[in-house]
Amino acid sequence: MGRCVIDTLTRLQTIRNLDNSIDNLVSLVKLVKQLPNIAIPEITSDQVKKSIELIHSTIQELEKGSWSQASKLSGDAFVLSQKAFFQKDMVQQVYFPDEHKMAVYTPLLGPFATILVLGLLRSLKEFKTLKIQEKTAKSE
Repeated sequence: MGRCVIDTLTRLQTIRNLDNSIDNLVSLVKLVKQLPNIAIPEITSDQVKKSIELIHSTIQELEKGSWSQASKLSGDAFVLSQKAFFQKDMVQQVYFPDEHKMAVYTPLLGPFATILVLGLLRSLKEFKTLKIQEKTAKSE
């Protein structure tokens, strides 16, 4: 009787791990679609690929009836999917949107843009003055 309970609990935990792994990966896909400017670190991409491979391996083990191996693989898949979803580089980007970047960079770009605009205006004024001088010289 005890072995049957353990087998049932192992199967349930395996299914929960698979379900949670898939949920994490689906949530990650939704996040990436909602934030098209977000950079996906290579480590996250590798973790997603490995998690998907582990999910497939878990299903193969379940088909063979190897419950303990399936449980281990599903646990590994869940851990990797969690790591991919909560990758610190991506989480930082989610909480540092483009508006905040503009707020940071505008004070830095403002003086540079001012110098460019004033230089352009001065150049246009000099060009206009030269044209007037040329017209005056031709008419004399």
